[in-house]
Amino acid sequence: MVFRRRHDCIAGLICRAAPLVISHIRDEPSPPCRPKDMDVVQIYDAFSINTILALEDLGFCAKGEGGLFVENGAIAPGGKLPVNTNGGGLSCVHPNMYGAFATIEAARQLRGECGARQVQGAKTAVVNGNGGTSASSQSTSVLATVDVL
Repeated sequence: MVFRRRHDCIAGLICRAAPLVISHIRDEPSPPCRPKDMDVVQIYDAFSINTILALEDLGFCAKGEGGLFVENGAIAPGGKLPVNTNGGGLSCVHPNMYGAFATIEAARQLRGECGARQVQGAKTAVVNGNGGTSASSQSTSVLATVDVL
């Protein structure tokens, strides 16, 4: 699915393609890989609101409920949804370069190489980022271990 104009995107940061990527990861009949099936989430967080909007747009919480979702500790260390397990771009590296680091962190989580910040049993991860003028470019990747695929 390709979107050529900004207004083809839903309200928020992520185009309609993101939930479709998560839902249709497999080419063979099997249960879809839904947001609730993700073990680790890495989101480009150049601004605090980016994380909240991305969580909503990716389907981890309903539209308008992202703030409460975060405030209630869902993405805090030990919360029900591990987000930006390396501390995020604001803690780990300059946000302008965070896309590659988010993907590296997701891969390391799936390999079990993250030491104290390791999410135990992580087998699936989603990485999301945006950039360009008015965040007009979007990228979402779903990673998984071989046994999940």
